[in-house]
Amino acid sequence: MKYQKKKFINNTKKDNRREAGELITATYRAFLLIGIMALRDEFGFGTSRLQRFIDRVNDVYDSYERGYISLKDMTGTIENETGINVLRLEHRKELQHDDSKRISASGKEARYDDKQ
Repeated sequence: MKYQKKKFINNTKKDNRREAGELITATYRAFLLIGIMALRDEFGFGTSRLQRFIDRVNDVYDSYERGYISLKDMTGTIENETGINVLRLEHRKELQHDDSKRISASGKEARYDDKQ
C-alpha cells in the first residue's frame, strides 16, 4: 500500500465568503423553521399568518443586512417595549441531540431528517 500525502486545500477569501454565506443561509433557514413550527404548533397559525410572519422576518432581516438597523437597536427596542432581555435568554433544560433526534426544551422527543 502506497502512502499518500494529504493534500491541503488552500481556501481563498472568495471560498471562505461563500462558505460563510452558506452557513448563514442554513442558520437563517433553521431559525425561520423553528419559529414557524412554534407558531404553528403552539398558537395554531395557519398559512396566511405564517406567510405574514415569514414576510415580516425577511423585511427585518433585509433592513439589518442593509445596515438600517443593528442587533443592538433590535435588542434595545425589544427590551424597552416588552421587558425581555434577549441577551440573557437561557434554555431551561439542556438540549440533547444526535444526528437523528433532538430533545426539545419541553422534554418531548422530536425526530427530524435534515437530509434534503
